Amino acid sequence: MSVHDAAALPLAGLTALQALRDLGQVSAGKHVLVFGASGGVGHFAVQIVKSYEAHVTAVCSGPHIDMVRGLGADHVIDYTKQSDFRSMQPYDIVLDSVVQQPVRVLLPHMAGDGVYVSSLPSLGRIACACLLPVYSKRRVRVVRVKPSGDDLDQLRILYEASRLLPTIDRVFPLEELAAAHAYSQQGRTAGKMVIAVSDRLSSQE
Repeated sequence: MSVHDAAALPLAGLTALQALRDLGQVSAGKHVLVFGASGGVGHFAVQIVKSYEAHVTAVCSGPHIDMVRGLGADHVIDYTKQSDFRSMQPYDIVLDSVVQQPVRVLLPHMAGDGVYVSSLPSLGRIACACLLPVYSKRRVRVVRVKPSGDDLDQLRILYEASRLLPTIDRVFPLEELAAAHAYSQQGRTAGKMVIAVSDRLSSQE
């Protein structure tokens, strides 16, 4: 594993794994909708869903469609052209790493016992998680990443089997940290950005 891949994989990879496996209970044959599928957490999520032999519908912008299809997505929605997320099968899991759609918009497209998982906490999502069980079997969860050597080892196994490979958008030297932050704020990153703490790491293949 290159140092760049080693830097890119742990946090976003753990987030995607724990959201899908622990909160979503992903398994073979389930239908999963991933928002932000070309981003840091999202592009790992697409690959993890496929490693469980589940079906994944990925939501991203037009320029990233080919990238997301290359990750194994079964269906890709360009959110800039299509805002209807209905599918022939209701979604068992919705993983949202951008949190731009209200949960109420997604509930009608989810299975009766479907799970919505957010990787970004918000008061609205937390309130929905508390209130939804009063009148529905659907659930809303917010992932809180937990350090886990066992989970990192699972990511390593997937990596070595070429089933979970980081896409690195750009490598910034430490001196350009402000520029890296500004770039990340644009919300158009394809995969992960990496900060290299030395010139040798910046140029490493």
